[in-house]
Amino acid sequence: MSEVEGGILLKGSGHRIRCIIPETLEGDRLSEAFGRLVEEGRNLLEGAEVVIDLQGRVLSIDTWKDILKHLILAGGMQVVAWSSSDPATQALLHSAGMILEDRQRVSKPPQGGCKALILPRSLRSGQKVEADGDVIVFGNVNDGAEIYAGGHICVWGRLQGLAHAGCTGDEKARIAVLSLEAVQVRIGSLYSILDREGPWWAKPAAVAVQNGTIVLRSMDGFSFGV
Repeated sequence: MSEVEGGILLKGSGHRIRCIIPETLEGDRLSEAFGRLVEEGRNLLEGAEVVIDLQGRVLSIDTWKDILKHLILAGGMQVVAWSSSDPATQALLHSAGMILEDRQRVSKPPQGGCKALILPRSLRSGQKVEADGDVIVFGNVNDGAEIYAGGHICVWGRLQGLAHAGCTGDEKARIAVLSLEAVQVRIGSLYSILDREGPWWAKPAAVAVQNGTIVLRSMDGFSFGV
């Protein structure tokens, strides 16, 4: 067990590492703690299977984005599960297709444990991305760009192009975006044509299949309801 200055705790758990992010760390202090952790623990974290433990933190979209960009992407780790005792945070993570830690064990990632494909850039028109597992884009997916993922799709920017999650037939896959501006989304064998006048247009949104139909849920920076 080790604690990086700033309060983030790394704890060994079998062949996995638990990364505990205290609720008391916020704003600039949290960003600085991520930077120190990545710098001091790179050899330990890179390629490691990690459980992100948020304790009782009420996770905002901005904080989640910082965790993904400045901790997970920068540290090169493979997140196998998320842990939280806060119901709103659990709902947000679940609705975005993230793996939640079981009380007794960590659930296995989808697609036989395939790592997520992380793209630290925007996709231009004409670019096409295909992956067996999850796809995380730190940027925009512009009109004319396409993503086909066997697992979930997370876009930390504008989604204007085509996103097809669970493209091999997995209707449990989900799509999460910071700004939904696409006229069509697909999950498994289902697709939905979206209305530009809808309340979720150009806002953070999660897309999932419920009772055989694609549904959308709005997200804001403070809470998430299902």
